[in-house]
Amino acid sequence: MRVDHAFVTRADAGTATLGPGVTLAVTVTPGRRYDAPIPVLRAGRLRGRFAEVVVTTPGFRADPVTYGDTIAVRLRTV
Repeated sequence: MRVDHAFVTRADAGTATLGPGVTLAVTVTPGRRYDAPIPVLRAGRLRGRFAEVVVTTPGFRADPVTYGDTIAVRLRTV
């Protein structure tokens, strides 16, 4: 899996701030299993959220999952 675009507008003192309209684009390697959420951003403190999560590989979708200091994606086939 590759994260193509994830723009953090500010990152200081362990804080990651996502600005409005930020898109996370993910490319998936077909044929692999993605059974668990995959971390894409970790910080001491997270502020904001992705406005959109896009999978550039046909046949997949991604649902964002936030837990503690981590934003992850759960991949699903469509």
